[in-house]
Amino acid sequence: MKEVQTTQRNILLLSSDKKSGESFYQHFIKNGYSCGRYTDEVPIRKILTENHYDICVLNIQPNAYLGIDTISEIRLISPDIPIIMTSSVFSAEDIAEAYRAGIDDYMTLPLDYKELIFRIKAILHRSKTLTDDKTAAIRLGKFIFIPNRRQLLFNEQSTILTNKESELLSMFCSFANSILPRSHALIKLWKCDTYFNARSMDVYVSKLRKHLSKDPDISIINIHGKGFRMVVPNIQTIAQDN
Repeated sequence: MKEVQTTQRNILLLSSDKKSGESFYQHFIKNGYSCGRYTDEVPIRKILTENHYDICVLNIQPNAYLGIDTISEIRLISPDIPIIMTSSVFSAEDIAEAYRAGIDDYMTLPLDYKELIFRIKAILHRSKTLTDDKTAAIRLGKFIFIPNRRQLLFNEQSTILTNKESELLSMFCSFANSILPRSHALIKLWKCDTYFNARSMDVYVSKLRKHLSKDPDISIINIHGKGFRMVVPNIQTIAQDN
């Protein structure tokens, strides 16, 4: 079943449950999105090749056809489309596998639809950010961060970050003023969500806090059980000097 309305950004909704799929759909439409809605056992290749979607929301219920294989198939067909997965049946190991398969974010059911809309907006904003553009620099409070040079500038002082520090700070910039899920960072940057990698990540977060401490308006806050939030009063991409 498919229902599409033309508004602004287009969401692909894959839901294994018709009732909850309707609830998702109504919230998306109410918030100004267009939505293509499908249920189990859909021809994903046909959907993705015949339509344009800006983001995919994958809602998985118990005993559903949709699952990890679906994520892998989406990634194979549309490598760049962001994927948010929601479920109440996945274990920590399942979630880690889903991140490895290619999801960008995960939310546990039942969920707060306001938070889901906020995360969709954040991810769509990140997908357009210039942090992936090698010519981009980022004004971060009183700092200038140049990711491809691993350079952090404060007034006339320059700090060269390590590769991991630069990668992590780039990710914090993408999630600025919203929650960076710990599992997401660990899977993307450390390739595995383990206790030892989590401790390693904590060390690098501490290093970034120290680097950024020159600007008292910037802080990296630990969100218990979820991840981190980098609070920054202003952040924007700027032209990088050659």
